[in-house]
Amino acid sequence: MASLPTISEVEQLLKTFFRREIDVSTTAAPAVPLSYAGAYVSGDGSMVAAVRADIGFAASSSAAFALIPAGVAKENIQSGKLDETFTELYAEVLNVLSRLFANRDNDRVTLSQKDIGQGTLASGNEKQALHIAVDVDGYAPGKLSFYLL
Repeated sequence: MASLPTISEVEQLLKTFFRREIDVSTTAAPAVPLSYAGAYVSGDGSMVAAVRADIGFAASSSAAFALIPAGVAKENIQSGKLDETFTELYAEVLNVLSRLFANRDNDRVTLSQKDIGQGTLASGNEKQALHIAVDVDGYAPGKLSFYLL
């Protein structure tokens, strides 16, 4: 069965993935569902987890992953949506985040659905959650939430 990651597991994965310093801290649950989301399934195909992020995390993580200047990420944030390149890059970020849901029995958890800025991925059946603020060195801060379903 999938489990929520710890804050230190999130920080370590993001530091390794982005190859830069990351500041991660817990935060309050968002007032409204964050609209940059991914849903994850276990090896048997059952939905087990979800990730939701705000535009700040989506743009900054995409840019940090691809070594795109922070100014370009900021343009996406200011526009309120990710452009085509950032949408593709954020899908890769969501894919990497699946590693955080792997259980201790090494059952594989994979990305099954993406909802990048549309707000169509259903919510409301979450059992557990971890809400964090993420500051990627050199980029805008953002919010990221992990859910077990």
